[in-house]
Amino acid sequence: MRIIDRLPCLVAVCLLQAYAQYPDAGTSAFSFLKLDNNARTVAMGGASIGMANGIYGASINPAAAGFLTHTQAMIGYQSLILDAWTGPLGYAMPYKNCGVFSSNIMYASHGYLDSSEALDENGNGTGASWHIFSLVGSLAWSKVVYDNLSVGIACKGIYHPIKSSQQYYSAATAIAFDAGFQYRMLNSRVIVGGVLQNAGFLVSNYTKDSPAYPLPLGVAVGISYMPQYIPSLRMALDLQKDNDDFLNYKPGFEWAIYKKSLFLRGGYGFSEPDLEEVIKQMKNQSSGSYVKSNSSGLSLGLGLVTEVSGVATNVDVAYLHRVEDLTPSFMLSILVEY
Repeated sequence: MRIIDRLPCLVAVCLLQAYAQYPDAGTSAFSFLKLDNNARTVAMGGASIGMANGIYGASINPAAAGFLTHTQAMIGYQSLILDAWTGPLGYAMPYKNCGVFSSNIMYASHGYLDSSEALDENGNGTGASWHIFSLVGSLAWSKVVYDNLSVGIACKGIYHPIKSSQQYYSAATAIAFDAGFQYRMLNSRVIVGGVLQNAGFLVSNYTKDSPAYPLPLGVAVGISYMPQYIPSLRMALDLQKDNDDFLNYKPGFEWAIYKKSLFLRGGYGFSEPDLEEVIKQMKNQSSGSYVKSNSSGLSLGLGLVTEVSGVATNVDVAYLHRVEDLTPSFMLSILVEY
């Protein structure tokens, strides 16, 4: 049972907290809530809060969908590490003058543990195979309430079970809320936004003895800018602070390399300690004991905007490489607007 109780923590460590240096790293439940759900955001290093990205951005900042005038739907797939992967779905629909209603679903498989790998604390085989996955579903509302200001709120249901071939079953559930805004200026050449993420509580825990960790409560602000004389380029920066992590910086860019049909994207995420280490190295004051955080890494991607059977279609791909000991992650997203 002690091994079973450790499994959720192990999953969180493997997916998101490797090489973490923050004293409280790994002390929040449901760390998979921090995963970006679309290739455009992943390719830009996580910059999304101040981007005009419709249903892509709704799961990160619900206000992003408030400017939509057409229905959007999206689907995606992302490889993580080992046999872990995620698959998001999203849908957003403007309704008369009531605003935009959207829904997002994220399924994350944390992989399988077969009977030869499942050992007890004494190293003996248990004869059981295990599968751990997560399911997050959200309903959101957003609306332009004043000139170019959109506000949005979202309610999320979280389900995280642990199952074995020997009919063991345990699950944790939770409810969380997001609230954000997005404001556009200078004909949308400048977009700023902010969001409070994952304010919520556990509904049920894995077992009565499992630690009751809080949700990964976070605050993020973002800005994007399109230079007046370079309308093919948009630069963006998000600042993210969660209760179990350092302040993270997420700069990225999007460049229309062929009209408004083909886009090149890139970003490089890093944390506060990463920035401090660079400054120390410039001053020749590095201690030599620094370990790069999991937030530090390069991302690249491409986006194609076209029409398929008269329907506007976006196809986006992304490559994400974090710390050296973690395998790169790839993501594909498809968005249609009609």
